[in-house]
Amino acid sequence: MPRQLRRAASACFVSAAVLATMAAPSRASDEDLDVHVFAFERERPASPAAVEATRADYARRFGSLGPAVVAALRPASEVLPMIVAAVHPFKPLPTVPDWRRRQRLGTSLAVYADIAGGDRERFETFVAAARRIVADGSTALRSPEATSRWFDATADVMLANVRAVEAAAGNPRAPALDALLTDVEVLAHLARFHAHRILGAVHYNLFTRSLKLGELYAATLEERQAVAAWRQLVSAVGERHVAGLGARRFGLAGSWRDELTLLETGLKDLEAQCCPPDDATLKQSIWSPLPR
Repeated sequence: MPRQLRRAASACFVSAAVLATMAAPSRASDEDLDVHVFAFERERPASPAAVEATRADYARRFGSLGPAVVAALRPASEVLPMIVAAVHPFKPLPTVPDWRRRQRLGTSLAVYADIAGGDRERFETFVAAARRIVADGSTALRSPEATSRWFDATADVMLANVRAVEAAAGNPRAPALDALLTDVEVLAHLARFHAHRILGAVHYNLFTRSLKLGELYAATLEERQAVAAWRQLVSAVGERHVAGLGARRFGLAGSWRDELTLLETGLKDLEAQCCPPDDATLKQSIWSPLPR
């Protein structure tokens, strides 16, 4: 992954609440937290000494839960780099807290279906994937369906890790641990959102090429699941994450719930185009990705 993408993906992972409660005796810098949270990033592996230092630091902060917390952060640290590489357009990136995770990359599926990720040398675009499927071709790039499966599987692992730490910690939990687990759970639901929206984007591009309403209906079903994942994200985060004061300069102000309202409006517009489908639409032969 290009260095600029790695740096973009490494910013703004841990919330302000984690910064405020974990840093001792003084507030840690964002760069310090980059070192801790991304110590296991595959694209930029840390030295064995740095990894051990991270483990020791989390053992100091969370006691016997330290190893489980590190295990929870390992897959979480890979989600944002994958979003930036596979689905986020590579352009000047404002450094506003939470901006990247809050971007749904288009209110409508039609907008999302037309974008290309930052690493086009490794990841096939949604438009190119539709072209390949229609031509019954192949690609050496990582396909959208493979990326979707990665997001889905990673979300499963992250949520399982969160539940394991919660069970071990019991109640009440320390504010620092609670904030960190919320961040991991938010990233899990965001991964699930992209897992479904990626497949919806491929179906939507197949619809625009073939005009098969069956493809549009399949795209709508995936978009429903994507919006459902964002709804779970909103439920998990509550009111804890808010936009930074500089966000309005970039049109990124608002909360996760604000984004959900926009996504739900876009979904209703999409459903109006094809729902409910008639029998002929349901019987159409459409593309189907490999089973998850």
